[in-house]
Amino acid sequence: MDKTYFKNSKYFPLFIFLEFFSIFLLPIESKSFNDEFLSLDEKINSLADFQKKSFLFHRKEFIDTFNNDIRKIENTFIGTLISNRREKNEDFLLDIESDVQYQIDNILIAEGNVILYIGNAKLKADKVTFNRENKKLIAKGNLKFYKGDQYFEASNLQYSLITKEGYIENIYGVLNIKTINKDFELSNLDFDEKSNFEYQQDNLENLTYKDSATFGFVNDFEKDSRFNISELELKVPAISKWRFKSSKLIFDSDSIKSDIVYFTNDPINKPQLILESRNFKAEILNDKTKLTSKNTWINLDNKFRFPIGRRNILDKDPLTRWGLGSDSSEKDGIYIFRGSDEISLFKNFSLKLQPYFLIQRAIKGNTNSFRDSGTSIFSDKKKTDAEFPDYFALDMKLKGKSNDWDVVLETSLNSLNLDRFDQAARSRLSLRKTIEYNSNNTQKFLTQNPDNDKNIFFRNFFDFEIYSSYREKVSRTYAGDQEIYFGNGFNIANRSIWNKNNVNSNLAFVYDFGEFNAKKKNINQLAKLSRHGFLIKYNYKFPLWEKEILKSNIDENYKYSPKIIDQGINLISEIKASYLIYSNNDYQSSISFDTGPEIILGGLTRNFFDFTKLNTSLSYVLKNGQSPFAFDDVIESTRVKINLDQQIIGPLLFSYETSLNLDDGQYTLPTYAINIKRRAYSLGAFYNTDNESIGLKFNIFNFDFSGTNSKF
Repeated sequence: MDKTYFKNSKYFPLFIFLEFFSIFLLPIESKSFNDEFLSLDEKINSLADFQKKSFLFHRKEFIDTFNNDIRKIENTFIGTLISNRREKNEDFLLDIESDVQYQIDNILIAEGNVILYIGNAKLKADKVTFNRENKKLIAKGNLKFYKGDQYFEASNLQYSLITKEGYIENIYGVLNIKTINKDFELSNLDFDEKSNFEYQQDNLENLTYKDSATFGFVNDFEKDSRFNISELELKVPAISKWRFKSSKLIFDSDSIKSDIVYFTNDPINKPQLILESRNFKAEILNDKTKLTSKNTWINLDNKFRFPIGRRNILDKDPLTRWGLGSDSSEKDGIYIFRGSDEISLFKNFSLKLQPYFLIQRAIKGNTNSFRDSGTSIFSDKKKTDAEFPDYFALDMKLKGKSNDWDVVLETSLNSLNLDRFDQAARSRLSLRKTIEYNSNNTQKFLTQNPDNDKNIFFRNFFDFEIYSSYREKVSRTYAGDQEIYFGNGFNIANRSIWNKNNVNSNLAFVYDFGEFNAKKKNINQLAKLSRHGFLIKYNYKFPLWEKEILKSNIDENYKYSPKIIDQGINLISEIKASYLIYSNNDYQSSISFDTGPEIILGGLTRNFFDFTKLNTSLSYVLKNGQSPFAFDDVIESTRVKINLDQQIIGPLLFSYETSLNLDDGQYTLPTYAINIKRRAYSLGAFYNTDNESIGLKFNIFNFDFSGTNSKF
């Protein structure tokens, strides 16, 4: 077939429904509309083959006739979607391929392996018909739609260019959240490059685990090896790809709606996690695609369902805005909290608020979290009557960019009682910037014989930070928390990361200068001193033994893990050296060694004891001199740390963490955890017997893949 080029108006309304197909997700009934289309289809099918053949004409004439009827009709939904193209007065290309094109009365018909190209989108069907009189279009049989990384398949699509209403039935597809707004920008298609569509695969390929979206109570043990649910982290990375399905979607000129649509992050059938999105709506706001659900439920393995309220599928918000926690020292026990959307302020700045209601404080009517008014900051906390503002707490986070600097102001109030403001508030303001010394992220670290070192990479970073804090809490492992009453300073760090022959290494040089007003060591008095700090930190992971894994990606056999587990024995070591000089001529120098094996056995593919992870390390600390402060005083000790994760049965894993002080033979009180591990999600609960804290975690795993897999 000869190639045909046709330039069409920006107002092309057919693109209207084609453009948003990859964004919608839900069903609604329209019987009279459906019946009208069925009667039209029956009329066409009733004609004999010889009648159809008598109306055969040239493909270019078919396209011209088709275009002349629809180019004049506008659609508000797509008009908003392609408004930037309209302003530029740009055209896009239309082309159609099929075994045969013909006309019956006022009905244009393309039949047999129909492929409709509109801009950079492609629609495949068995048959496409367009009624020139009532401007109704039907696409039937084995529908497949491609646009960028967006895809759907369906059985039937029907649309009226006059009423701007229609529906699609039995839809299943893949949404790539990261590229959806880019994919739905209208762009021209060079028909010499139609072969670009051929890379799309219907089979699932190149499945890889990316990261985890964590919701609920997230402790900071990754930073300081302690569990502490009084600190909450609700930042959530967006899920890259969702698969979705719906029995029917209804679309009009402004949006796409559905009674219910099902989403899953699980690329493998049968999906272990499904979002049931009810009263779904897709629309274009401020040139961005927005997918919202007024009522969303999470379904875990078709065994447990719970509601998570109104959701925006594209948001990076926590799955649930409501949560339950406990903090005895700051909030007098149990509390509930609610997350909120970020509030845009000006330019690149936004504000996020998280209010708390302190249930236990309100029930008791008193509080043990504050000193008597007018007493020393080192006085013991006393039980006092709680007033109504004491029942509430608030976290605030202001963030933005200024001249390529990241600006972050974090403030927490464990009471809204203004009379307690000096005791209730904690705040930290920081300006940060990171520069990568290697402009090319894939730049190789050149050696004398680079051709012989094919597995070498090197990255180098410079970090800059200026900070100011009020009542900043400093966590000191095995020695409790301390507080910097006032602190101001800056630091500069040079970080290098490299890998050679599968040995991962990190090296950091840090200089920190600050002026601090903080508690003296062993004395309940404040000291206001400046400090110069120099730190060198080096760590590496050396493989002693690795089990050869033939598979590179997970499949349906991986029910309990989102990725292939790297089994083996590694030696993990870290060396830290610091030298601190204070303005009162005191100094403190220290060096610490931390080394030990990490043993990982089992692939989590079987039901019993198929995964063991054991970390043991010897920590040895030496120091010289003394710090005048309590918050940075180094404790000289020798310890053995133990951390065990063990599969018990199926998805159930048990975790245990403790340490032994070799100087006095005392164990620290252990932390216990129970986790339910699945391919698509995990649930976990922990209890730290040392500080009597508990917590919950719910993770949704984020995957990337090519292809589509079959309908779930």
